[in-house]
Amino acid sequence: MSKTVGKQRQVRGDLLDLPAELRLNIYDLILGDDEAVTISGREIVDEEGDVDPEESSASNVSWRRVRRVPIIKNFYDESLLAIAPRVHPLPAAENVLAPGLRRRYRTADELAAENPTIGYSKILAASTKSETKPEASSSSSTYIPAHLALQQTCKQIYQELQHHMSSRTAINPILYVTYPHGVIVLKEHCPHLLKQARAINICGPFLYGKRPHECTGYWCCPGQAWKPSQPLGRTENPATLLAATESLTWLVRSVLSPKGHPVFERLEMRIFYPEADAYREVWTNNQSPISVALPNICGGKIDMEVWRSKMGAGVFLRARPQPRARELSTGWRKLGDTRAENEGFVLSDQWGKSEEDIPTNWKDSNRREETEVGITTYSGTRFSGNGGSY
Repeated sequence: MSKTVGKQRQVRGDLLDLPAELRLNIYDLILGDDEAVTISGREIVDEEGDVDPEESSASNVSWRRVRRVPIIKNFYDESLLAIAPRVHPLPAAENVLAPGLRRRYRTADELAAENPTIGYSKILAASTKSETKPEASSSSSTYIPAHLALQQTCKQIYQELQHHMSSRTAINPILYVTYPHGVIVLKEHCPHLLKQARAINICGPFLYGKRPHECTGYWCCPGQAWKPSQPLGRTENPATLLAATESLTWLVRSVLSPKGHPVFERLEMRIFYPEADAYREVWTNNQSPISVALPNICGGKIDMEVWRSKMGAGVFLRARPQPRARELSTGWRKLGDTRAENEGFVLSDQWGKSEEDIPTNWKDSNRREETEVGITTYSGTRFSGNGGSY
């Protein structure tokens, strides 16, 4: 139904013609799938592997300097959490441009300016555009959750959805966050999710860079040459690691603080440290995610498992709120020597499942699995205190 007022033509959608009670049921149906949220980042390259040089200086935000755009999806997306390199190819039509044509990527701020009512959808993957071909933008690769798309239809629906989301029974989601880019996105663009989350799962590789002058400690033999390494074929930008350290510190202190959290149940981290000699980086590197998280957990029941192989070390940490005491148990186990086993360490078989599908022994943090042959596990080693630094 539509009507014309003066020279302006107003279009009224069929959704507004429905009774209010029916619209609220539709809103409930749309909002009902937010029990899991995946937060990550993605590189933008063309099909030939060339990266736009303007993207590296588009902003001072760390993840933009390393040519990544933030992505958020309101469901569990395992492909965004895997270690395997993830790239966002440009359409074939955008890869062939006439000489002299200027091409650039739209930043998240530009997308937000164009769509001010989207909310946190501004951190979705940015599409591309050309000044001479504005119609050739890659909209098919941009994911927008259903309720965010519905909010853009008209002002009345936007206001109804906002009021309904604030008054309905809160859905406490589980956050699946990648390291390092996901934690940066979480802090800078959707910090409000920490107030609602009942669990946070952080995973990813710690891609540190080594240099000869960084070889210090008893494990370095004098006079022995130290070759700079490239774990997994790449290293992270130092600015990205610095921003990730600050974001992870903020995250841990927010959900595991002395004041407690009304709905938060657990924090899990699955971090892989590439290379056979990477175990020392877990404890000696000031930017190591595990070394950053432990001192900022104010009390709590902490379970750790260290998995080692010829290709690297994986550390699993699970922390549950306990502001007035601190309990720590640590176990050492063996990790397989294949690349698939090592890179697959960052993903848990239980992620993405409902609570009813998770085995009881996995939920109980005090129960330890039997150790494999040749691996020593220290169970029951516990340290209690008043929530001080580790």
